[in-house]
Amino acid sequence: RQRLTEQGLRLAKRKVNKKDLPALILASSPSFELGLTGLIASKLKDEFYRPVLVIKKEKEISRGSARSIEGLNIIKILRSLEGLFTDLGGHALAAGFELKTKNIPQLEKRLLKLVEKKLEGKSLEQKIEIDLSLSLAQAVPEYYQAINRLSPFGLGNQEPIFIFKNLRIVSLRKVGSDGAHLKLTLDDPKTPKEERVEAEAIGFNLGEKEDGLRPEDLIDLVANLTENIWQGRKKIVLRVKDLRLAK
Repeated sequence: RQRLTEQGLRLAKRKVNKKDLPALILASSPSFELGLTGLIASKLKDEFYRPVLVIKKEKEISRGSARSIEGLNIIKILRSLEGLFTDLGGHALAAGFELKTKNIPQLEKRLLKLVEKKLEGKSLEQKIEIDLSLSLAQAVPEYYQAINRLSPFGLGNQEPIFIFKNLRIVSLRKVGSDGAHLKLTLDDPKTPKEERVEAEAIGFNLGEKEDGLRPEDLIDLVANLTENIWQGRKKIVLRVKDLRLAK
């Protein structure tokens, strides 16, 4: 499933031409597995920060998924075009739909006009709401377990996002079949050397940021906490949302 998602995502990116487009609408017959259209749409939405529709194109009836950004109610917009669909459901940020394949060009034309009007004057730059500043010393399994008691996370109960400041890069490299992701090893130079602990971090679809970084750089990053269990040992991994060189 992960391999198929990455393949579909790579194919989708090749089709993306986002210049001046308020939304991305991708329809393809061989490129997208029906069960993965939502995952691909979600990843494209995160990377390009605009509404995305990914459609598995078939001869007569096509099916797809939509993902949207904060402030743009995608199900409301799609329902205003309901005559184009044979089936439609979802909520403000995500939808699934079915339509006659011959209606796809009309969907694209009308949707782009509607989204452009709704987003007029708004910036298509993602803003990350940070919940709390955290140190590496605080990012331990016990803290993660306490946070996890607030789950399940989702719409209306977002997973907490933390900022970590002035961390030192011990090592970094691109990972993934196409080097799309960034893996880092970090520590806190303010901690006494004998007490210093290294932390792992992974930035999905942040591989391009490696070009501006090198070991020993100090960075600030925003991340969720995740837990990795290996041979019975629990370890916290930072799932990076964004990062920058420390000021």
